[in-house]
Amino acid sequence: MNSLTTDLHSGDIYTRLTEARRRIREQRRESCNCCAPAALPTAYFQRLFHGRVDASPCPYLTGKRYEQALQLLRTGYAVAETAYTLGFPSTAAFCTWFRRYAGIPPTVFREKAGIKE
Repeated sequence: MNSLTTDLHSGDIYTRLTEARRRIREQRRESCNCCAPAALPTAYFQRLFHGRVDASPCPYLTGKRYEQALQLLRTGYAVAETAYTLGFPSTAAFCTWFRRYAGIPPTVFREKAGIKE
């Protein structure tokens, strides 16, 4: 068993990673600084995190935020309300980010989902 595998099965490390993952899911800021909750050096934390969830922290956070955005928009949240809920500094910043990942603006996504303003 290598040291990474041993570390992943260590109770203390597992607890730290679980806590960091929970905080990432709840995090509403665009920042990917999620190493602090684990109290581990950044590179070490990223390696352990990737070994546990098969994704680096930033892509994991982006994916979770994207899932939340889709869910909010589908349930009738306005674009500005979705941007605020997810912690974006402005509606424009959210629209740019959403378009980058969805390929369409959030207003078009809402229209395709049958949501009226």
